[in-house]
Amino acid sequence: MRSKFAAAGAALAAFALVAVSVAAAAKPNFAGTWALDTAKSECGQRGCNAETLTVKQDGDKIDVERKITTQQGDRTSNDSYVADGKEGEFTMQMMGNSQKGKRTTKWSADGSALEIKETASFQTSDGNTVN
Repeated sequence: MRSKFAAAGAALAAFALVAVSVAAAAKPNFAGTWALDTAKSECGQRGCNAETLTVKQDGDKIDVERKITTQQGDRTSNDSYVADGKEGEFTMQMMGNSQKGKRTTKWSADGSALEIKETASFQTSDGNTVN
């Protein structure tokens, strides 16, 4: 079976949790440390893990460190976004595998939010490809 999807990325989900009031022409600065509010989150039957994002931003370049704490221990991943509207490669972790994908990051028309489009293909253990 072949599925298609466009992943918005972990950081985008985190950015959606941050309420930012900005003038129409001003671009928000996401810099800071953000913790997932598990009481206000829907995490399925397994529940939520503790998750923290540390964001550093310099203009259109945004670096994100994501730390997830589970019963098995801590996992940390790093990612970078450049909001220039140009397609570039990135590495995504999914189903225990690293895979290269393509990402485009740009500011919304009013400059108040990021728009991120990602695509990647993964070979699963049963031989299916997920796009």
